[in-house]
Amino acid sequence: MLLGLYDLKVKFRNRHILLTVIIKRYLIKFLKITGIVLGSILILLLALILFIRSPLGQGIIMDKAVTYLQDKTGADIGIQRLFITFSGNIYLEDFYISDVKGDTLLYSNELEAGLALVPLIQDGAIHVSKFDWEGLTVRVKKTEESGTYNFQYLIDAFAPTSEDTVDTAPTEESSPLNISLSPVKLKDFDIEYLDEVMGIDASLKMGDF
Repeated sequence: MLLGLYDLKVKFRNRHILLTVIIKRYLIKFLKITGIVLGSILILLLALILFIRSPLGQGIIMDKAVTYLQDKTGADIGIQRLFITFSGNIYLEDFYISDVKGDTLLYSNELEAGLALVPLIQDGAIHVSKFDWEGLTVRVKKTEESGTYNFQYLIDAFAPTSEDTVDTAPTEESSPLNISLSPVKLKDFDIEYLDEVMGIDASLKMGDF
């Protein structure tokens, strides 16, 4: 009787040891696979960041952006450089867009803007951490012949069509959008506004602001 109980304990102990070994083995395999997957994801993210920051990646992004805008609007659009700085800001250099007649509608020499991600993620607040704009030329016109502004074609190009609009039920009033902009540096602005229909001819030229 005692011998039988002893054999039963030995078998139970051996099974427990075997089960523990199997669990450890599969746990180690699971951890290895998880580590490989996470490591691969981190490597891909790092490669993506390096690609975006590289001249090749920035060139591809710039070409895609220009092609999309030209196909969408039919305007003559040019961008010399568009990239993300090491501090995470967006830098745009020599941006040009024409009106329907091929004349200058907007030209921007240098624009660098940064957006704080933490406030945006936490409560949806938009905090522009940096806004440096140097060299802006704008020519807004509304002639008696056309009766519309020379930028109207841009509004029409991005306006939603009847297929895009969806009837939605009225919702509760949303909280106001929290936007902060600082610091701001503006330099060499040249803006002209001509409305022949209303008889308005105004201009604004600004150095440092």
